[in-house]
Amino acid sequence: MRRTLDEGKGGFKLTVLNPMGAFEVAQQHAPRLASLNGRTIGELGNGSWEDQVILPALREQLRRRVPDLRIIPYTEFPRGAVDIPARYSAKIEPE
Repeated sequence: MRRTLDEGKGGFKLTVLNPMGAFEVAQQHAPRLASLNGRTIGELGNGSWEDQVILPALREQLRRRVPDLRIIPYTEFPRGAVDIPARYSAKIEPE
């Protein structure tokens, strides 16, 4: 992205470049669910940003708002920024 401001005679010219560049969207997000009632979500944490504090707090708030929500806690999954082996995800029944 290139933006230029030119104040004309006696002014100045300022050009700002965005170093991020463009990117192509390879896959769109899934459509938003109408409700979380009766759904299952899994908590995933990578051990940073106090996930052992925020995920239980988030779980509590979600259970208050959506009583019919099944939550698989982060403690049931491997921790860290690694691929989750199929033996963990295979236990989760698709909806």
